[in-house]
Amino acid sequence: MKKKTKIRLAVIAALIIVVVGGYTALGALATPPLARVSFTVLEPGSLSDTISIRGAVESTNRRNVNSTLNFLVDEVFVEVGDIVREGDILAVLDTADLDLNIRQQRAELDSFSESNLLGLESSERMYREARSNLAAGQNPQVLSAENAYRTAAANLETAQRNYDEALDDFNNPNNAQLQQARTAFNLAELDLENAQRTFERNQVLFEAGAVSRNILDNAETALTTAQNRYNDASAALDNISITMRRTLDNAQTQLDNAQMSYNNAAGSLSSATTTANQEISRLASNVDSSQIAVNNDARLIAIERLERQMEDSVIRAPISGTVTAVFAREGAMGSGLLFVIEDTENLKITTRIREYDAVSVHVGMEVEIRTDSTGQEIFNGVISSIAPTAMRNARGDIANISDVEFAAEVDVVSVDTPLLIGMNTRLNVLLDQRDNVFFVPFDAVDFDMFGDAYIFVADVNDNAAVVRRMPVQVGLETDFFAEIISPDLFEGLIVLNNAANVTDGMEVAIN
Repeated sequence: MKKKTKIRLAVIAALIIVVVGGYTALGALATPPLARVSFTVLEPGSLSDTISIRGAVESTNRRNVNSTLNFLVDEVFVEVGDIVREGDILAVLDTADLDLNIRQQRAELDSFSESNLLGLESSERMYREARSNLAAGQNPQVLSAENAYRTAAANLETAQRNYDEALDDFNNPNNAQLQQARTAFNLAELDLENAQRTFERNQVLFEAGAVSRNILDNAETALTTAQNRYNDASAALDNISITMRRTLDNAQTQLDNAQMSYNNAAGSLSSATTTANQEISRLASNVDSSQIAVNNDARLIAIERLERQMEDSVIRAPISGTVTAVFAREGAMGSGLLFVIEDTENLKITTRIREYDAVSVHVGMEVEIRTDSTGQEIFNGVISSIAPTAMRNARGDIANISDVEFAAEVDVVSVDTPLLIGMNTRLNVLLDQRDNVFFVPFDAVDFDMFGDAYIFVADVNDNAAVVRRMPVQVGLETDFFAEIISPDLFEGLIVLNNAANVTDGMEVAIN
């Protein structure tokens, strides 16, 4: 094997020598070959700017079912994968000894004095009745205060309505009576002005001997009559305004009185309720005293605790969902974590966003979801939350390191997916997208000393292509591509992929 390799290398070396020697010999006659360059033929397309992150599938609603009781598990009713509803029985614990303990406690309680027990029952009955009457609105004092309160509230509502109507009439420039009085006043004022001018003109004419004394007297009488009508119209207008003001003042007084009555009724209702509650508290104290008298308080509390344990010995589902873990075993101790229930229909993905990308990502952005088990199949998601602070270490401090990350969650939008809780996912977060645009590899764009962007394009002739510089504007940029904008761009234009390797006017080979 080694011998064949050496022979092959020798042949290759000989060929290299022949080619180099031949080129040297013909160097004076041969034309150097044109530089071959990579290029892009422009065509409109969609350009997307994304970031890639990873995460794990979780349920949006997960509950651990725990027990603090030190009883053995009597029976387990569910397995992993079972669908349960809230309240369904998952398991029951062995409570035979607990049941015996409860019956023993009750027997000891029944052995105490019958009379003291009757007194306790009486106190409890009075307490329950008082509390029930108050809750049902049948307490006499509270009921009377509530009736008075409702009456006061109705009166206040009526008074407020009357006041609002009076205020509206007072402020309404289109009030019929007020409008009529103003019209009469305006007419009387106009008549008075005409009569005044007629009298003054006749007076001048009389003094000049142009009219008789009788005409002047008639003009004076007309003036007096117009003055009286004016005075009457003015008084009528004032009376209407005064009446409306008096009506508004009366409505205000009635509203104030109704408000005062309402406040008093509210205070009385509050006082009656407080008194009723105080009476309930007094009766509760009587119950406590009766319990102390029969020395039953500790036993009652102990029985209540045991009965609560009896209720808790039936392990129920706290939510509806799928049982994803079963730790309860029949005959084993039924304390600690027994079951895990998760909503497998509504999934989310927990992930981390790097500090560099955190400023570009926000809630509501669309996410493409892939997993190794589902290949290239894409599921849709949306970012639902981003932590406001960076992730912390075990001591609760933000690590002062370069790889600071922010916790985030992605809701799975696609329905009926094959995604399973615990799957590792690859996520592409869509930051921006431009459709029907021209874009080229990132290195195809360069910038001059003024910061203006340009590209190199190839004008093709029969034998070669001539490089030509073209100014452009840069739009959306991704890790590998850049959107270019110019009125000179067109579909089919050849753009060189590496602007640093060519110059304006240079001839290159592009085929």
